Amino acid sequence: STGILCLMENKAKPLSPLLPADEKFSKAMRLLGGKSGILDHIMNSLGDGLSIQDRDMRIVYQNKFMTDNFGSHIGEYCYKIYEKRDEICEGCPIVQAFGTGDTVKALRVGVTKEGSKFRFENIASVLRDEQGEIVAGIEMVHLVEDRERAIDELRESMEHLMQAKAVYENSSDGIMIVDENNRIISVNPAFETITGYDLNEVKGADPKTLASGRHPKTFFADMWRAIHETGAWCGEIWNKRKDGSVYCQHTKIDTVLDESGKVSNRVCVFSDVTEKKMKEARIEHLAQHDVLTDLPNRTLFVDRLAQAITMAQREGTCPALLYVDLDNFKPVNDTFGHAIGDDLLVLAAGRMRDCVRNSDTVARLGGDEFAIILPMAQSLENALQVAEKVRKALEGPFIINGNELKVSSSIGCAIYPEDGEDNTALMSSADQAMYQAKYKGRNRISAAAFTSKGRSRMSSSAANL
Repeated sequence: STGILCLMENKAKPLSPLLPADEKFSKAMRLLGGKSGILDHIMNSLGDGLSIQDRDMRIVYQNKFMTDNFGSHIGEYCYKIYEKRDEICEGCPIVQAFGTGDTVKALRVGVTKEGSKFRFENIASVLRDEQGEIVAGIEMVHLVEDRERAIDELRESMEHLMQAKAVYENSSDGIMIVDENNRIISVNPAFETITGYDLNEVKGADPKTLASGRHPKTFFADMWRAIHETGAWCGEIWNKRKDGSVYCQHTKIDTVLDESGKVSNRVCVFSDVTEKKMKEARIEHLAQHDVLTDLPNRTLFVDRLAQAITMAQREGTCPALLYVDLDNFKPVNDTFGHAIGDDLLVLAAGRMRDCVRNSDTVARLGGDEFAIILPMAQSLENALQVAEKVRKALEGPFIINGNELKVSSSIGCAIYPEDGEDNTALMSSADQAMYQAKYKGRNRISAAAFTSKGRSRMSSSAANL
C-alpha cells in the first residue's frame, strides 16, 4: 500500500487552484480509470480498508473492506458515512494532507453501517494528476481495536491494582493473606493495629498462632469443612492479641484459585467487634438481670426453670424450687429509708448466693421476693437442707451504715414432678408453700402441701419466731 501511495504522489509540482465541485469529482474518477482494476485486485486481498475522496471529501473509490463495513457509497461524503458527521472534522488526516501535500497518520474512531464504533489507524495521502494538481485524497484504514483494547484493559487493571493497594493499606479492616499451605504471606497495617503483630512476626506462621483457646476443636473443624466445600466462611472468632488480651473479630475468608483450579491463596478480612459484643452482652444482661442485685430477673428465672424441667425429663433428675420472702422488710424501709432497704436487699442476695452451688440459680422476682432453682436437688430432703441453710443465713443481723438490722425469711419448697410437672404448676406450689410458712408465723420453711397427684404431704417447720 505504501508503494501505491508513492506512485500516486508528486510533491515536486505546485498545487493548482481548486476546480468546481462536479469537475473535481469527474477528474478524480478519470484519473482512476486506468488504475481501479489494479487497486481492486491488490487492496481487496488485504485486511485493511482503502477509500479515495475528491477535494470535497466525496467518495470516489472503496475497496471490499470498506463496502463490507460501510456499504457502497460512491459519490457520497465520507465524513457522513464513516463518522456519521454533518460537517468535515477539522482534525481529519485527509484535510491535513490536502493542505500540506504530506502523508498524515492519526488514531481515529469510526462508525460501521450497523452503528457500532471501532478504532483505527488512519493513513492519509494525496493523489495528483499529470500536472501535479491534487485531485483526491487516499485514506488507509488499519484496525487497532485489539491493541487499543489490550492497552485499555491493562490501564484498567493497573487502576484496579492501585485502588486495591489503597484499600489494602488504608482499610480499617484487618487483612491477612495465606498461601496454599495456610501460611501467612502478607498482612495490612490494620492487622498490625488490631493484633499487635507486624508482618515480620507472623510471616510464615499458621494463623492459629492467634488462637485464644475459647473455641472447641469442633468449631474449627466445621469452619474448615465449609471452606473446603464452598471456598468461603463467615463468622465470629475469639482470638488473642500479642499482649495476651482476647478480642472478638468478625471474619470473612475467601479462597483464590489458580488457572488450574487449585488453591493459590486464601484471604481473611476481619474487623474487631469486641466493643460491639460487650455492648450486646451488657444489653442482654440488663434485659435478664435485676438492676439492683444483679441476680437473674423473672424472665431469666422462668427460662432456667424450664431448662431444669427439660433436663429432668431427659436425664431423670429431680429439681426443686424455693420461694423466699423476707420478713419484716417493710419496717426497715419505712424506718431507715429506701436506700438502706436497697442495701439490705443486695446483702441478702449475696448471702443466698453463698448458700448454693454455681449450677443453682438465685433470682429476684420483685420487691423482697426471691426464688432459688436447685436443678440437682434429687429429693425433698436435700432441698429442705438448702432451704434451712438459706433461712439461717438471712436470720443473722445486717450491719448497714452503723445500723444493725434484723430480718428473717419465709421459704416455700416444691419439688418436680410431685408438686408440678411444668413451670406454672411448680411455681404455684412453691408460692403457696411460702405463704403457708408466713401464715404459720414466719422465719420458717414449708414444703408444698399437696403433690400433683393430690396426695397429702406434711409441711415441715425449721424454726419459729
